[in-house]
Amino acid sequence: GGDMFQYISRREFDLRTDELSRILFQLLSAVDHCAKNNVINRDIKPDNIMFTSPSPESELRLIDFGSGTDKVVDGLHTSFAGTAFYISPEMFQNTYTQKTDVWSAGVCLYVLVAGYPSDKLQAAFNMLHESTPGKRNLRNLPNIPDNLPDSFYEILNELLEYKHKKRKSAAEILEQSDFVRFHKFASSVEKSSNIIGSVGRHSLFLDYQKFERCFTTLLATM
Repeated sequence: GGDMFQYISRREFDLRTDELSRILFQLLSAVDHCAKNNVINRDIKPDNIMFTSPSPESELRLIDFGSGTDKVVDGLHTSFAGTAFYISPEMFQNTYTQKTDVWSAGVCLYVLVAGYPSDKLQAAFNMLHESTPGKRNLRNLPNIPDNLPDSFYEILNELLEYKHKKRKSAAEILEQSDFVRFHKFASSVEKSSNIIGSVGRHSLFLDYQKFERCFTTLLATM
């Protein structure tokens, strides 16, 4: 099924909210499994979220633990690792716990519905890392659809809680969140809604990547 970008862009129809719930449930289950085995991936991003098939019911796999660690430390981890846009605030401060993977999963959830904001990257990054509560409204993130339920924003705020001490673990979110359990009782399309433009936004980013590679090759040749 390819990575997250490829999986969504190859779809015939836009994502539904129940499918979004299922994907997030599987991703957080993988993060929780790692945490329970003292593993931190430290580089969770769409490129490292693979799908076993192109089907809408496909399972996902979290891959690439080359930046990961299974080292148990007393206190906080300090080694820097990861990909800038998906890195937690505490990773930038070189003092983090396993909850850094929860933040990265939250950024992936944002990208899943909005596409990678390559044209507004700095604005998106600044908003994600805004530490002042009154100035931080994740509903205003670039390109985010306007028909997402309130439960989506509730879980997005939990995943992207700026202070890692207040951020819930993957296990807590799996147990408590309404949105992450939504797919289990949304048995029909009527109970769900389409995330308009989700396929197009991911296709656009893949086209941008192709252009970028071609342009880089041209410059190198010259």
